[in-house]
Amino acid sequence: MALVNGAAPATPFATTVLPTLPVTDVGDRKIEGAGTSEAAWWADSTLLALPSLNMDDLLSSTARLVVVAPHPDDEVLGCGGLLSIAAQNAAARALATARDSTSFSATASPSATASPSVSATASASATASASATASAPRSSHRATSFSSVSASRFWGTADTMGGPADVPETDRQPLLIGVTDGEGSHPDSTRWTPMELVRQRACERARGLTALGSGVSLRLLRLPDGQVAQREAELVQKLSSLLRPDDLVVTTWRLDGHPDHEACGRACAVLAQRMGFRLLEMPVWMWHWASPGDPRVPWHRLMQLPLPEAVRQRKQAALQAHRSQIEPDDERPSVLPPTATERVLRPSEFFFREDTA
Repeated sequence: MALVNGAAPATPFATTVLPTLPVTDVGDRKIEGAGTSEAAWWADSTLLALPSLNMDDLLSSTARLVVVAPHPDDEVLGCGGLLSIAAQNAAARALATARDSTSFSATASPSATASPSVSATASASATASASATASAPRSSHRATSFSSVSASRFWGTADTMGGPADVPETDRQPLLIGVTDGEGSHPDSTRWTPMELVRQRACERARGLTALGSGVSLRLLRLPDGQVAQREAELVQKLSSLLRPDDLVVTTWRLDGHPDHEACGRACAVLAQRMGFRLLEMPVWMWHWASPGDPRVPWHRLMQLPLPEAVRQRKQAALQAHRSQIEPDDERPSVLPPTATERVLRPSEFFFREDTA
């Protein structure tokens, strides 16, 4: 994430001394100061009283989850749990389909009985490779320390979606659309250049997606970080070629307080009206500038998706992959304040449904 300038937790969140963030001003939605603490959010009954979403209702057998993320890490902060569940479900469906195909092949031809062992060997190899990648020691903060294979898989030279920078996609596989590369997260940094951040954050995103679960496709739009609102018409055009009427699209709330987040919300809302797909908007920075009962927030549209403990742990591991955002930049505080990282441990994720009133 870049700055341009259902049950309550078992124990209250500890009070933390927080750094002061630079001001991001969108109307009266300012991202500044320490932000609202988790203790304050959960001391109020607002979140506990919200209606719950059902995963089976969200994703039918034919629907595809598409997450439109303004910056690398927004998919983790806003909907990492939902994305993880969708990826696991897609992987389970793919495995079941493969087993059915193998069974049919074996029945049709005795010679096909050799196929399962070959498939199992390949699967075991892929599993071992993924395990080795996930358990490998974390490299240093500099982008050049990352594996060139990992970097080339998720970061390329193409300035539009598609090409070698992206992960292959199947029809029902969850799709993550990265709107920017997040190169503006450290303005005036003496440690990070924008180009280094593009490479670093691509590797962090790859590791984060691995933590959430395999099976998420990736498309990169590479709009300039911090300038999505100025390129909103282009964003609408690019998204229109990637989205389908039967998709469930999740993006940042159109009043979230960050210009890039709000532009993504508006663009997806326009296309939802035009194409007919279902839309959920995830608040990310709203939790920072708002407070319980805040009249600027349409609480009647907010719903919660309860997360199993295992999913919450995967989400936490995914955020830890985004080291450039959670660690200080020399003498400067981290981009994500402690309040943002604490929110990853919440028992639910929250989404604004479409206003049907």
